[in-house]
Amino acid sequence: MTAYLIEASLALAVFYLFYFLALREDSFHLRNRLYLLLSSVFALGLPFLQVPVPGGKVQDLAPLNLTGLVVAVEQWPAPAFLSSEVLRVLGWLYLVGVLFLLGRLLWRLGSLAHYIRSFKKRPSQAIAWC
Repeated sequence: MTAYLIEASLALAVFYLFYFLALREDSFHLRNRLYLLLSSVFALGLPFLQVPVPGGKVQDLAPLNLTGLVVAVEQWPAPAFLSSEVLRVLGWLYLVGVLFLLGRLLWRLGSLAHYIRSFKKRPSQAIAWC
C-alpha cells in the first residue's frame, strides 16, 4: 500500500509539473480540465502497470523477518522526556488547540451568517424570473 501511494504521488507530481510548465497559461480551459482529470486518473492507475525490465528478469526479494527487530524495539527504554506527565500535558495542549480552532471556526461561520442575513433582499429589474 505504501509503495502504491508513493508511486501515485510521484506520478501526480510529474503530471502537475508538466501542467505547471506547459499548460498553465493556456486559455483553452476544456483542454486544461481534461488534462488534469485524465492525468489524475492515469496517475492512480499507473502503479498497477507491470513494466518489463530490459536486460533480464528482476529477481524476487526474500521476505524480511522482522520479529527480532520488533522484540528488540519493545525492550528499549522509553525516552526520559516522554514521561506520562509530559504526554498528559501535550494531550491537553492539543485538546486546547483543537477547541480554540473549532471555536474560531464557529465564530467566523456565525459572523458570515450574520453578514449574509444583514443584506436586504430586493427584486432585481435586470433579471427576468420565469
